[in-house]
Amino acid sequence: MPSEISKPQLDSLAVADFEKTRQDIDNDRELFDEVTRLFLEDSPGLMQGIRSELAKGEFETCQRNAHTLKGLVSIFSAERCRQAAERVEKLAGKEDCQDLVDELESALKELHSAIHSYQW
Repeated sequence: MPSEISKPQLDSLAVADFEKTRQDIDNDRELFDEVTRLFLEDSPGLMQGIRSELAKGEFETCQRNAHTLKGLVSIFSAERCRQAAERVEKLAGKEDCQDLVDELESALKELHSAIHSYQW
């Protein structure tokens, strides 16, 4: 999939694929719960870091935070959030980056909601 994905294309991507996640971790409920707990703890700080570093013009740190978040959401096969994080990572500091960060935050909120409502 090309990295220059449009907003409508981004919206059409999966919020998460928990069945794939379960398969990837050998259906280990304890591991799933731990990974989920860590993600829910760490992702808000990473998102806040992206916003604050971008505002300060610290684009490399913003890119690192987006890269880390991209890896974390990949655990849940959260393609919408992963693609949004990749766009922020690649385009930090560019003219429309704030819009990309907003899209990432929206996708991250959807993922958080999906995790909270997921029934094992």
